[in-house]
Amino acid sequence: MGRWDSFSKLLLRMRPQQYISWLMPGAELVALLNIELTVQPLLADALVKVLLDGQLGLMHMEVQTYEDPTMPRRMLEYNVLAEHQHDLPTCSFLMYLRPGRVAETPYIRTFIDGGVVHQFHFRVIKLWEVTA
Repeated sequence: MGRWDSFSKLLLRMRPQQYISWLMPGAELVALLNIELTVQPLLADALVKVLLDGQLGLMHMEVQTYEDPTMPRRMLEYNVLAEHQHDLPTCSFLMYLRPGRVAETPYIRTFIDGGVVHQFHFRVIKLWEVTA
């Protein structure tokens, strides 16, 4: 924890509505939440360290057989956690085994005011289109 971390946390929690009103006019405090953010374990299908053009990176690969509407968000979670854990840039690939609806890239998540808060690109491979 940094030198000013405890003090900053105290200030933010003492008068949260003032910060909310300043940073997001019109928004109202509903609840103060636990500041500890936890992550449940995620198991990627494959995560490998690669060397490309003399530089290290990670390749994350997931294989899907069916449509899963949560897949784009999950791909973001896998990517961010892998990069954080290994401190290397990570490229994610989502491979579909059979035809059907596939996840759209980029995954874009907006806030309630319409502002983009996440835009994540992953690579989609439709194996039925790949020449054997």
